[in-house]
Amino acid sequence: MEKMFLDSSLPLYAAGNIGYRWAVKVMKKVSIDNTLVYTDTLFFQEVIDWFMFHNKRDHAQIVFHSLRKIVKNVIPLSVNDFELMIDLSKKYSSLSPRALIHVAVMKNNNIHKIISTYSSDIDEIKEIRRINLIEEVKK
Repeated sequence: MEKMFLDSSLPLYAAGNIGYRWAVKVMKKVSIDNTLVYTDTLFFQEVIDWFMFHNKRDHAQIVFHSLRKIVKNVIPLSVNDFELMIDLSKKYSSLSPRALIHVAVMKNNNIHKIISTYSSDIDEIKEIRRINLIEEVKK
């Protein structure tokens, strides 16, 4: 089974104020499919930070514990990831630091697919394929 990286945009859309139904369906699909889902520790920092910034500390706890049940494979960030991020930033100058660190973690851990939202600057990186589960859940 191939590894896939889960981007934090999906749980934020699914659980946040935005509450898009498609994002909830994608998260359900990820949780019940036999998908080997990975993410990095920054994923949880981004999600928790969003809720705490919006004074929703109780939501942060609930969402964190729910996500831990879905995503069991969490990769810690390393200095090697940041070194690769800096190298990638030279080649892909339009990518955000957030995207660059996720891509570095993926590359350093032999992950070539990312489950993300519609628009993603990661599409610029040919070695990484963005998986659009949105179309599948709309069927």
